[in-house]
Amino acid sequence: MKKILLIFLLLAFCLTPVAIYYINPFDVPTDKIRPRVFGHDLYRIPSKSMLPVLAPGDYIIMSNTAYLNKLPKRGDIIVFNRVSKKDSNKKIPYIKRVIGLPGDTLKIQQGLVLVNNQTLKEDYVKAENRKRPYSRFQPLRSVPENSLFLLGDNRDQSADSRIFGFVSIGDVVGQATVRIFGDNGRSWKSLK
Repeated sequence: MKKILLIFLLLAFCLTPVAIYYINPFDVPTDKIRPRVFGHDLYRIPSKSMLPVLAPGDYIIMSNTAYLNKLPKRGDIIVFNRVSKKDSNKKIPYIKRVIGLPGDTLKIQQGLVLVNNQTLKEDYVKAENRKRPYSRFQPLRSVPENSLFLLGDNRDQSADSRIFGFVSIGDVVGQATVRIFGDNGRSWKSLK
């Protein structure tokens, strides 16, 4: 009887993650195991586009459940998918900061971002990262329904909504919540 109970417990222990994966309780639109089973995923930052908050080599935890019942907020750091230019079947994850929400009007004037005619306070952007023309000036734009306007914190070295346009809310994978560690000795920090 003890052997049968032990086998049953072992099977239950092994099969539970498989069942959770197929049930997909977090309703995550991916085939990856971590987000489907745990509701979170791990990402490595590949570029300098989010400096100084996130550096190349930093690892972050991304919550796939952050936006199940709510929309992203201005200032959130999000992960979203873009279709690869080389392979339309491949999606590439990007990480950027939410600047404009549906219905907002925005422009960049003398390096400052104006949202609904109010200058956005951006302590996370360094002045020396606003030198290129596209970082200093952008014409007035209105964010369409179900879309977001996203920018990298390192404005001069970021491919973002200034270049590829608005991002559909449906392409948002989740919210970056915590930097856990990085190649350069940076450690645990909540992302806001």
